Amino acid sequence: MQRGVKKLIGLYASWRTRQKNSKNMKQDIFRRLQNEFEESLDNLFDIAHADAFQLIKIEEDKIFLLRLRGIGRESYLGGIDKKLSEKYEKMLEKKKIEEKRREKNKFLASTFSAVSYVS
Repeated sequence: MQRGVKKLIGLYASWRTRQKNSKNMKQDIFRRLQNEFEESLDNLFDIAHADAFQLIKIEEDKIFLLRLRGIGRESYLGGIDKKLSEKYEKMLEKKKIEEKRREKNKFLASTFSAVSYVS
């Protein structure tokens, strides 16, 4: 925990220094430094155990940890919104029912028109 706090304080100090010197820097250099700072923020909160790869036995969890530590943060932890997922399932079910109804109506319309030609 202490190392994380020190790291955060150090990052803040470097950001303040960059802000103070931004008037003297060229815009492209400042943007590059700003992007480097943002990338370092992404790597700040790696909260995994130091021996995580030796402790983790499930291969899927190891892959998750690798993706979490990688650039761009492909993976993240988050809960599933059950209400939203239920709404989505209901919406899909309604669409299926509507599609079946349309196909049935189309079939009935085509058979009705075929019957009217025969009569």
